[in-house]
Amino acid sequence: MGKKIKKQHYVPQFYLKSFSLRKTLKGKKNFSINVFDKDLEKIYMSNIKNIAQEKYFYDKDGHQLIEKNLSQIESACSKVYNSLVKDENFFLMEIPQKRDYMSLLLTIQILRTKEMRLYVKDMVKEFKKEMYKDYELLSDDLIEQLEALTDEKSIKNQHLRHFGQILDLIPMFDQKKWCLLINETKSPYWTSDSPIVKFNPFPSKYGNLGLRSPGIQLYFPLSPKLCLCLLDPKRYVTYNKMRTVEKEHQFTNNMKIDTYVVNLGDIYRLNRLQVLQSTRQVFSISDDFSLAESIIKNESDQLKDNRVEMNTLEDNPDIIHVKRL
Repeated sequence: MGKKIKKQHYVPQFYLKSFSLRKTLKGKKNFSINVFDKDLEKIYMSNIKNIAQEKYFYDKDGHQLIEKNLSQIESACSKVYNSLVKDENFFLMEIPQKRDYMSLLLTIQILRTKEMRLYVKDMVKEFKKEMYKDYELLSDDLIEQLEALTDEKSIKNQHLRHFGQILDLIPMFDQKKWCLLINETKSPYWTSDSPIVKFNPFPSKYGNLGLRSPGIQLYFPLSPKLCLCLLDPKRYVTYNKMRTVEKEHQFTNNMKIDTYVVNLGDIYRLNRLQVLQSTRQVFSISDDFSLAESIIKNESDQLKDNRVEMNTLEDNPDIIHVKRL
């Protein structure tokens, strides 16, 4: 039996290296990254080994199968990621097999975070609250089961069960309209402990941040200079052009990778989303977090602990839409 892996990352180290400063100490490579901690309102530098991780985060009943499987997936996906980021081989994403690897990376990343575990916890709380509205009708056994649902071990197990949905979620990324947003400004893209962020210009009473919500936009910073943007394929022709795309044209439009040079306003907007939608920590190659400090000071109402409101669509209850409160 191999040595137990204690520190288990929910953002992979190969990815964090792209936002870090490389140093060589005593012949060993050291990757340090600037951290902004929202809770402490503190800026500091840390080795990437010590961030976006938690002890035995994926262990279940003493086994480390999920952690080991994630390591294998990271090894496969990192090769495509590195070709995209380091070699700037942007049109690699028009090769279906390579795009599949990136879709797998996106799927794993959105499932594996601490934010997802807290999301599961919030959903369970919402469910429990709804059930307790008819408390007098509940049996003692059912009340006991509801209480057990909110136990930390139960929450963890429910989160880990989400990894069984990988094959279902991959097409939700793969079938989006993909764009690459190139940053030529002096202000770098930030990332965070929950790096895939969402935005939707279309309001909805059901919530509008589900992966299939009409108008959804997903952003995944790949490096300080490159961000992957995934758009609702039915409503976006390109990154900056919103128009209904007929079904017969969607596949052709989706498989074409568009690249855009973005402006400073775009950088601020996307970095703002990283601050608002991170669980606790924002990461950057730069130690200038003045924007993050301003957000903490002036937008505290956007940083509430309660993360989600859960709804399903009446005509399709399988699609859960979420919105931040």
